[in-house]
Order: sequence, then structure tokens, then C-alpha cells
Amino acid sequence: MGLTIPPTIEEELVRIDRDGAECGELTVHQALASARTLLSNPGEQENLGAWSEVLAFALMPNRQRSGPWGTYFGPIGSGTNTDGTIWYSPDIKDAFRKSSNIGPHERSPLLIQS
Repeated sequence: MGLTIPPTIEEELVRIDRDGAECGELTVHQALASARTLLSNPGEQENLGAWSEVLAFALMPNRQRSGPWGTYFGPIGSGTNTDGTIWYSPDIKDAFRKSSNIGPHERSPLLIQS
């Protein structure tokens, strides 16, 4: 299964690169996440492409692997809602859902089944 980088995401990446200003991961993440919200009914490949670009700037190292995913990289933030449920950003539930086009040899620890 391939992925397609949506034009809004590509344009934002080009703008960030063209501006040449130093910026941190959080700044890039916020810009790409905002561009992702502009997508109107993205297909599976576009959604995967957008999510992949945003995710690249939304993870933090977690050497103890103590986070919710049990992996080296984990969410950039977390909190607790007023009802007591814990949230993560990004949330593993938003990760690439298993597609019928993906074989077991192509899965990684970050892939989850729907």
C-alpha cells in the first residue's frame, strides 16, 4: 500500500524549507497538523501520507519505553480529561490501521489492527 503526500502538506513543507528559518520539531508539527486539518475527505493513501508527515515531528524519545506504546518513540504529550480518561498526542489509535493490502511482514510495532 502506498501513500500520497497531499498538496497542502507538501506546500507547507516547501514553505518551511524555503523560509530557511530555524524552527524546532514542535513548530513544524503544528504547521503540518494545521495543514492536515484543511484536507477535505482525504482518501486512505492521502490520509496515510498526511499522518506520516505529521507523525515524523510528533514523537519524543522514550528510552525507558514506559509510555503507552512500549516503543522507543512515544507521544509528545498526554493528559487526563475531566472524566478521568487519559489522552495522548499523537494517539496510537490514529496510527495506520491494518489494511487488507498489508501483509504481516510489512507491519511494525506501531501498526495496530482495527
